[in-house]
Amino acid sequence: MEELEDSLVYIPKYFKVLTKPNAQGFSDLVPMQLWPSQLYYIQNRTKRDIILKSRQRGTSTGILAANAHPLFTVPYERQTVIAHDDETASFLLQTIHRFWANLPVERRPKVDWKSGTRIKFPNLDGYIYVDSARSESIGIGRSLTRAHLSEVAKWPSSKERQLFADITQTVSADGYVTLESTPRGRGGLFCELYNDAKAGRLNYKPFFFTWWTDITCQMPVK
Repeated sequence: MEELEDSLVYIPKYFKVLTKPNAQGFSDLVPMQLWPSQLYYIQNRTKRDIILKSRQRGTSTGILAANAHPLFTVPYERQTVIAHDDETASFLLQTIHRFWANLPVERRPKVDWKSGTRIKFPNLDGYIYVDSARSESIGIGRSLTRAHLSEVAKWPSSKERQLFADITQTVSADGYVTLESTPRGRGGLFCELYNDAKAGRLNYKPFFFTWWTDITCQMPVK
């Protein structure tokens, strides 16, 4: 079925997200309509991508959705998401929980084990592991099909290079690695990787999502 195979059909049909708080501070749970940058990324992604982005434009959520689609529908997915701190890791895991919990019952894969960092799908023989780059016990050791590395520019400088190497070496050439981050000045691993990708010295496709292309930063001209 097309809706199970095509992310651009599956995501807006089945996934739900919270809106940004309104003037009264309340959010609504609504179907996920892909923003232009999310749509562009999903349509143009490769197996090795690096994204320089502005803040609050839904990039992380778009990547989570693109990866959650096969996680919920394809056997043998082994995925990881590594955020820059514990709070963000919890937020990203909660987003994945929300995607799953709001699926129609007939489309919701069975879960037999959940923890603060991992969700397992026994009927699909797959799982997703979410943790912080600051953790001292990141459970990366087995082969992965997809790795989402979030806010890499904010990873601890003492760990960023080894952690990046450890994770990316577990993803086969047929798997997907996506790095994304807001800028944090010159220097550091993410800056080097992005510049190398732009210059063609690194086999990653660079994406640059600026704030002025964010629909939430636009107003009609009168």
